[in-house]
Amino acid sequence: MLRLNLATAGVRVTVSLLLIACFAVSTAAATEFLQGEFWAELEPFVAPDVGTDGWDRGDAAERALEISRRSFSGMVYGYNVTYRPADPDRGVERRSTVQLRDELPWGDRQLTILDTRETESRLFLDVRYDLESAQARYRTGFRGSSVSRAGGEGSAGIYGGPEAVLDALDSAIVDAVHQHARSRHRSRPAEIEARVLLDRPPVFGMSGGSYRVRVRAMVILDSVRSYEVF
Repeated sequence: MLRLNLATAGVRVTVSLLLIACFAVSTAAATEFLQGEFWAELEPFVAPDVGTDGWDRGDAAERALEISRRSFSGMVYGYNVTYRPADPDRGVERRSTVQLRDELPWGDRQLTILDTRETESRLFLDVRYDLESAQARYRTGFRGSSVSRAGGEGSAGIYGGPEAVLDALDSAIVDAVHQHARSRHRSRPAEIEARVLLDRPPVFGMSGGSYRVRVRAMVILDSVRSYEVF
């Protein structure tokens, strides 16, 4: 498991993560890469249970790294998404599944922590991922002119714990599929199957007691099933 040798100082680490990402792709160098800055709060927005130890800086760094690993996985490999929009008139509830097509492993040598810094009780990690040639070709092929871009926003309550950040990310990915499908189909579909590749790192934040995530993604609709009409 990839870890940082960070000093710890009895500081309670937040049970929530806020991450801001910036994106860079090498154009001049031979190696194409992805780069983003991710940060984790070191003071809790939600008070921990009595008797529960707070996280140290190493824990916060590990959580930020997990978000960066998942974000870069979504940029390198993308997702398979199944989405069933809600239809109250038919008694249909909204359902969705978001599954990474593949994941970057912990300890991947292509993943590098370039810098760490701390300010205003936040731990920042500047993370870079060097693309292998096959990965770069896949992104280039997926980003062809025929592939549409779509934005999406998602949220999840902070009381779900730090893992809820990933729920908010999944929600944003589904919303990107929803927004793209709306631009192509006037009638509400029964179910959509799509492939999604993140165009840039997600933007993470928090407001109103919820994690909030914005994504910009490339979306391919593989299947759009309509309701049967009798």
